[in-house]
Amino acid sequence: MRTPVLHGLIDSYVCELRVTDPATGRRIRVPLQYAHAGNELVTLITTADTGRWWLAFERPQQVQVLLLRRWYRGCGRLLALGRPGWREARRIHADRFPHIPLEDADLFLAVTIDDPTYPAG
Repeated sequence: MRTPVLHGLIDSYVCELRVTDPATGRRIRVPLQYAHAGNELVTLITTADTGRWWLAFERPQQVQVLLLRRWYRGCGRLLALGRPGWREARRIHADRFPHIPLEDADLFLAVTIDDPTYPAG
């Protein structure tokens, strides 16, 4: 996408995530719809997600995120009900996408951007 108009329409909803799968060593690139609060990005893992790329986050993993046409470093972790951060991830997602129904069984990928150049404001 090299069209500024298209970037303006989707940059605040879609980012690209890159991670190395710890099981295979394969580099994974995934476009994700995201919500954010401060330096925390959250995406809902759905049955519509192709593959099982999100299993790479059973343990926290270093990631790169293409967000608003810039790359940032961060740490991604998979959150399920009962895990620290799950309720906050659910709230962040629900605030941004109130039309998407959420269940207690939902999984979230939370990425904390730890790059000092990230505009968290």
